Amino acid sequence: MKNRKTYENTLSIILDELDIKMEEVKVEQVILNRYGKRAIRLDAWGKTVDNRQINMEMENNMHDDVKK
Repeated sequence: MKNRKTYENTLSIILDELDIKMEEVKVEQVILNRYGKRAIRLDAWGKTVDNRQINMEMENNMHDDVKK
């Protein structure tokens, strides 16, 4: 998700909004807690031009939970 246009297109599909424009995109961002320890890691964080903040987590598993 390093590419801004790819992030916009993916969000457009997921949120069913045709014209999402990103002002800022950061990938693999670590958010520290107030003690300076690692708290969370965001796969892709972005801020839209209308000031909405969006966090997208992506998973790539070879196995699923669906019983065969």
